[in-house]
Amino acid sequence: MRGYLGLQLLGWTLAAFTSWAVATGFTVSLLATLAYEWTHHLIHTDYVPRSRFYKGLWRAHRLHHFRNENYWYGVTSGLGDRLLGTYPGKDDVPLSPTATTFAHLGA
Repeated sequence: MRGYLGLQLLGWTLAAFTSWAVATGFTVSLLATLAYEWTHHLIHTDYVPRSRFYKGLWRAHRLHHFRNENYWYGVTSGLGDRLLGTYPGKDDVPLSPTATTFAHLGA
């Protein structure tokens, strides 16, 4: 993680013209990374989603791991998957022989 943060800081230092822009860009990048990592962590725990939005993220990411790893790449958003055509219906995609199966997950 330190290497990633260092690259972020270097990138913002090279791209921005003022120290305020560097600080703002780095802070926004850090917060986005933390949101991504926290969401990804929760998806991989026994935490049961409550909101409709999070339930959708939870289901799609679990389908990625337990149905077919060639679809449903998004963790914090399904927008990229929808644009790239990697967000099909569950039954429209065959079960991958390399996907892990856990019937109790309900994905």
